[in-house]
Amino acid sequence: MKKLIGILTVMLLLFGVGSAGATVIGFEEFTAGTIVSGPGVFADVVLSSGNDQITAVASNPGPDFTGLMSAMASPFTHSSPFRADFLISGVGSVSVVMGDYNADQDNIFLQAFDINNVLLDEATAIVTSATYGGPTLAITGADIAYVLFGSTGIYSNSVYFDNFTYDVATSVPEPATLLLLGLGLLGLAGIRRKK
Repeated sequence: MKKLIGILTVMLLLFGVGSAGATVIGFEEFTAGTIVSGPGVFADVVLSSGNDQITAVASNPGPDFTGLMSAMASPFTHSSPFRADFLISGVGSVSVVMGDYNADQDNIFLQAFDINNVLLDEATAIVTSATYGGPTLAITGADIAYVLFGSTGIYSNSVYFDNFTYDVATSVPEPATLLLLGLGLLGLAGIRRKK
């Protein structure tokens, strides 16, 4: 019985931590023209773009964009990058697709910051003037508080974005873990009863 408890304990330690899973904002649930920036739109994150609003648009420039909808700044002043402030702690990774319709070259970027405004990670790419769509940029960091993303170039921050994804590295018990824990507790109860 002690051997069984030992095995269950090792299994619990090896397989006991899971991930809460990634959240993807793909804008498919919105109609074109819906404002998706500001508080109260999403449960875990607030999107903003300086004095501009961010709206859902019926636009899919091409890969890596998916679905029929994406987002962009409106009225498109290009004055500020996009910003996403997380209302939850423990965000460990963020990715976003950015690009447009081969209008100009865009030097896209994604930067992650902690609560003290310290840069944790940064990713960049060039979307050439011959590109329809754009790549996915991804960054990681310990407890990301907010991210900035957009583009530099002739028309700064003039890109569309899609599939804004973030992952919270929270330890959550998985069903198999709970079963193992329950079996372990039953085993301990059986040992106590024998003594």
